[in-house]
Amino acid sequence: MCYFKVVSGRKMVAALLIGMAVCAAGCLVFRAGNWVSVSAAQKKLPIYSVERKDKVCALTFDAAWGNEDTQQLIDILKTENIQATFFVVGAWVDKYPESVKALSDAGHEVMNHSATHPHMPDLSTEQMTEEVQSCNEKIKAITGVQPTLF
Repeated sequence: MCYFKVVSGRKMVAALLIGMAVCAAGCLVFRAGNWVSVSAAQKKLPIYSVERKDKVCALTFDAAWGNEDTQQLIDILKTENIQATFFVVGAWVDKYPESVKALSDAGHEVMNHSATHPHMPDLSTEQMTEEVQSCNEKIKAITGVQPTLF
């Protein structure tokens, strides 16, 4: 069962201010059975949003498992005139090259979600580089486009 809570503008602003205060003070991450303090100064963080004056959003999908809904998704996005970005795992590219081609041919971006979907912080720099390069090569071989996002 799902529950939704309607929050007034004042409560939402208060919640956002509290959240920003917590982030500014640093956050705690539970890793390997221990709470570890993490701050932006200690760790480079991924980009989650980009400031823009116009009101737009980016629609992204991860493709790492089956492809049984891929064509239906392509059709829905076409009907709604929506372009999306699909982050694909190299193993998925190997298994479903026709889906990768269909996504690209439909005008969607096909980007990199690693070769084998490992937990990247557990890898060496060389292993991480191989994960990214391997998947990039597979995508480019099918789409003709070099991925620029990971």
